[in-house]
Amino acid sequence: MSAEEYHSAQMPSSKANEIKIPVFETDTDKDIFLSISDSIARVRKREDLLYFINEKLKAQLPFELGEIEIIDKRAGAYKSAYFDFSVNTITEEFNDYLNAEFPSNKFIAETSTASSGPLMLNLEALSKEDKLPPYLQANYQAGMRELVILPLKNEKENIGYFRMFAKQENFQPAQLKILPAISSLITIAVENVLTNEEILERENEKSMLLTLSNNITSCRTYQDIQNLVSNNLPKYFQFNEILICLNSPDNLTHKIYSADLTRDTMNHPQFEKIATMNYFINDGIVNVIQNSIEPVIFDMDELITRENRPFYVDFCYDLKVKELIGFPMRVNNESIGGAVLFAKKKNTFSPAALQLAQAVCSYLGIALNNIRALEHIQSQFEEINRYKSQLERENTYLQEQVNTSYNVDEIIGIRSGMAKVFELVSNVAPADTTVLLQGETGTGKELIAAAVHNFSSRRNKLMVKINCAALPSHLVESELFGHEKGSFTGAMERRIGKFELANRGTLFLDEIGELSLDVQVKLLRALQEKEVERIGGNNVIKTDVRVIAASNRDLKKEVEAGKFRGDLFYRLNVFPILLPPLRERKEDIPLLVSYFVVKYSKKLGKQIKHISPKTVEEMTLYSWPGNVRELEHVIERAVVMTTGNTLNEIALLPFGTDPEQNKSQEYLSLEANERAYILSTLKKTNGKIGGEHGAAELLGVPPTTLHSKMKKLGIKKTSGIS
Repeated sequence: MSAEEYHSAQMPSSKANEIKIPVFETDTDKDIFLSISDSIARVRKREDLLYFINEKLKAQLPFELGEIEIIDKRAGAYKSAYFDFSVNTITEEFNDYLNAEFPSNKFIAETSTASSGPLMLNLEALSKEDKLPPYLQANYQAGMRELVILPLKNEKENIGYFRMFAKQENFQPAQLKILPAISSLITIAVENVLTNEEILERENEKSMLLTLSNNITSCRTYQDIQNLVSNNLPKYFQFNEILICLNSPDNLTHKIYSADLTRDTMNHPQFEKIATMNYFINDGIVNVIQNSIEPVIFDMDELITRENRPFYVDFCYDLKVKELIGFPMRVNNESIGGAVLFAKKKNTFSPAALQLAQAVCSYLGIALNNIRALEHIQSQFEEINRYKSQLERENTYLQEQVNTSYNVDEIIGIRSGMAKVFELVSNVAPADTTVLLQGETGTGKELIAAAVHNFSSRRNKLMVKINCAALPSHLVESELFGHEKGSFTGAMERRIGKFELANRGTLFLDEIGELSLDVQVKLLRALQEKEVERIGGNNVIKTDVRVIAASNRDLKKEVEAGKFRGDLFYRLNVFPILLPPLRERKEDIPLLVSYFVVKYSKKLGKQIKHISPKTVEEMTLYSWPGNVRELEHVIERAVVMTTGNTLNEIALLPFGTDPEQNKSQEYLSLEANERAYILSTLKKTNGKIGGEHGAAELLGVPPTTLHSKMKKLGIKKTSGIS
């Protein structure tokens, strides 16, 4: 039979899904049809269909190899769906064709689906005419010579076709007559199989969706989401890479939150920029995704032609991405971001897969929104805890300071120097300007610092005090800036530095001239940058601190001598206030004496109502090398020793109580007076400097300050002690 005769050997098809029973010439033909009909009625699964083709149909019809191909209307192509692999002559090249898709309007597909009945082809004749496509050429090379094609048609359309390959021309006219009815039977069987597979697929989708839903709802952190994106989603969806993006609170920009990317992408020169930057949402791609209620597919070949395309389009094009599939994520009908999948080939997702992926992204959006809300709540809790810790530290600090604090009301002065000081304090207090207080020991620098703080806008916050001279040099940095646990030997726990403690308040650095040069460098940085870093820490801590510094040294001379950094001095010396010594404000001495007598009488339970004129005169004539602090301690001792209601006697060191002697000594230099006073005190304490009843306690100064003063005046511990 020629190729032309094969083409003409077509039988009229039955009406869709109506199995037209043919007229059988013999009972044998009828038995064949009934046997086939009975067997195919039992087909429910793909395996059943293959069994039917191999075991039942081959026993009744003369062919060696059977294949069913299904048309994919979405892709506009057809692909082998059921194939008989029982023939051993199939080549490796042929296997490649089995996994490929072919346009449905090409040659055999077009011819067979347009046919109204069986189509018979002579492969040898077509091969000689060079009309065989590679797919059928592979069959021909495998020894097949005859091809019979049955179109599979339902009520509405062609769904595919059944192909029977034979090694020789075997089909008889009686067999051809029953092929249309067999085609209808196979069509029904294929549709049953597809329906069952679709039902099973839906069940699997439901199970998968339930599993993913449970996984998603259990996500509590960013890492949970990352694990889900990297480990779970690729099991269910065919994509190359995925990005999860979240919108900013103002919904103007968005940023990558989580991703699962290939090594090629991460090695791209622009990857760092892509991964970290904020993107405007209204860029012609992202806004389209987020404004949609369904997945959106972008063809990369079309995107790359846009003039005002976002730069990441070129990035994706370089990576040979063919499609961007965008999934909107909405919560309460408001967009919070979206997911974008990269596909290296087109038509990766079927409509059903797209809808399933969109359902997953909807669940994912809810989880991400919950995580973001949880992170916000945790951040608020952390802020509350920080505030609570700050209050606890402030409370502890205040309790430590309550017994040593001075009251601003103790500032007493009526004329000259102190009046000028009061004026300067009233001018600078409302500002946040750095203040430098200079004056001799005991002139009241701490009281003035407290006045500046109490009259400032920071008065409701802490004024944290630190005596730089009273701390060992190796602990000064830790006191100022704090340290992390384990940052050095003895650091058993984290310590908050005074800068942090004084945040939004005032930091009073007393005796700042005693700081070492290396600590001065770090202090300067803290003042300039308004930030500190704990010892052993990696995080920079922003601070809002007003600094008041004080020193009994002439810091300008210390700078000239190389003992104090000039840049730090000028940073501190923004608003200098010089406190006059008590010997230059003798008119204030009677007021101070009266104030301290009342204070310590009340404190010690005394009833002192009067001070003798002689006592006031003696005190007025005295040079007071220890200034107001010395005066206070002298009055306290005198109150302790007084038994009546009148203060008649005081013990002035080192000159006794003879006012004439004091007069004769009044004209000694300040340094000479200080030296004599310290020597006299050391003699009285038998050389003891620190501790109870030591010289430092009698003089009312810290031991470190006394040591420094002794060194400056050339006084050794044993000097003047017999």
